[in-house]
Amino acid sequence: MQEGPLWVAVREGAILGTVAAISRGGDLYIRGMAVLPSARGQAIGELLLEHIGKYALAHGHKRLTLSTTPFLDRAIRLYESCGFRRVEEGPHELFGTPLFAMEKVLHRAGAMTNIEYSFRPATAADVSAVAALVNSAYGHYIERIGRLPRPMTEDYAVIIGNGRTTVAEYRGTIAGVLVLAVNDEGFLIENVAVDPSHRGHGLGKGLLHFAEAEARQAGFDSIHLYTHEKMTENLALYSRIGYVEYDRRSEGKFSLVYMRKHLG
Repeated sequence: MQEGPLWVAVREGAILGTVAAISRGGDLYIRGMAVLPSARGQAIGELLLEHIGKYALAHGHKRLTLSTTPFLDRAIRLYESCGFRRVEEGPHELFGTPLFAMEKVLHRAGAMTNIEYSFRPATAADVSAVAALVNSAYGHYIERIGRLPRPMTEDYAVIIGNGRTTVAEYRGTIAGVLVLAVNDEGFLIENVAVDPSHRGHGLGKGLLHFAEAEARQAGFDSIHLYTHEKMTENLALYSRIGYVEYDRRSEGKFSLVYMRKHLG
């Protein structure tokens, strides 16, 4: 198209979603995105944003930008879960409708060496920040799975009090959370969460590598975790770094996928 590229998400010949963009200097502006109501909850929006981010990097853009209204709660949660944050840039209204801008600064794979995270045990003073981060990290799954993800229902005062919670900090702000446990099946990653604004810097993998080191130090030769069957991006990440599915366990209308990694 003359105004800029447009992509469609297609399944079995049917268009399920679309996104369009236009170049604005060093930025790629997302001027429109839509997903069919019948296709919501299938990660179509996330996949479209991931694709457009790859396109932007390949064409030398430094940022993705967009404008939205404060009424589109679902869309805002999606953007935030994919690493966008609100900025003060205009416009602030269009024909009387309030608007605000969002941006996502783009980083090439492997370009996280200039961002250093420090890990430390969580304390009681971290309870509120940890709970807020978990809600931010998992909130976009509510529509997809039809319920609150389990990590959003936990009492983090109790969990942190149990002594197996680690936080990752960047410049004094908590950017990631890791909860470990030991159960009858071995060393367990109970929860790993990264603030959306810190995705793409390798922090998630860093937390998983930290968990593996903790498992080895505790004398275990493997580590396991579980995730919801509809959290497909998590399943893909775990598979890429060596986790193998070993069980699926029904929890009513859905299943939890259990995966294990053997440690060398």
